[in-house]
Amino acid sequence: MLDEQNPAPPAGLMPGGAGAVLWEWVHEHVDGASECAPLVEHLCTLQDRIAAVREKLEVQGLMVCGQRGGRTVRNPLIDSEIRL
Repeated sequence: MLDEQNPAPPAGLMPGGAGAVLWEWVHEHVDGASECAPLVEHLCTLQDRIAAVREKLEVQGLMVCGQRGGRTVRNPLIDSEIRL
């Protein structure tokens, strides 16, 4: 149920995505979450980005063909996930 204590996820989050799910969970289970809305929104945005990287990794695999074509290297998305 959406109300002042359980506001709708911000427009920047993927509808139905990992960030929106986290937003709803935080606002249902954490007292005072509305007071920390900017922080919660940032965390949820990161959750969406991490989920997107993981989806791409699932499709591309952990190892990919290198820039020069001959060598198999670790997928650079792994480093992106670590930095996020």
